[in-house]
Amino acid sequence: MHHCLIMTIALSLLTPLIESRHCYYCNITNSGNCLGVQITCAEEYDCYIGRGAVLGLPTVIKKGCVEPSHCGQEQQIPYMGTTYSLITYCCHSELCNMNVQARNRTFINVAVSAATANLSAKDVLIALLLFLL
Repeated sequence: MHHCLIMTIALSLLTPLIESRHCYYCNITNSGNCLGVQITCAEEYDCYIGRGAVLGLPTVIKKGCVEPSHCGQEQQIPYMGTTYSLITYCCHSELCNMNVQARNRTFINVAVSAATANLSAKDVLIALLLFLL
């Protein structure tokens, strides 16, 4: 019994701790109004900034937590009577989605991410345009 208890304690000390991440959250809005509030994400979730665009209209933004499998994905989001193509840009540290600009992204990273996600040429162009905004 004593030996089992020692093994259990040793294993628990060796097992890496999975901690929840803190991120900023704001519902979809125009980019100037998305300061965000701090939230605690589920374990293994990433922080994200979603940026959406429609030709001729202001860019919209959304922040929060997301499963890593949704990073880099595009989704259609209705906002103010228009459907925006919102692309999710993830980051992996505490409160890393504070700024409107996606962090640690380069023009090449955006192009490669979009191309490897099996997106259409139109979607790749939207991703590149969002990066440049």
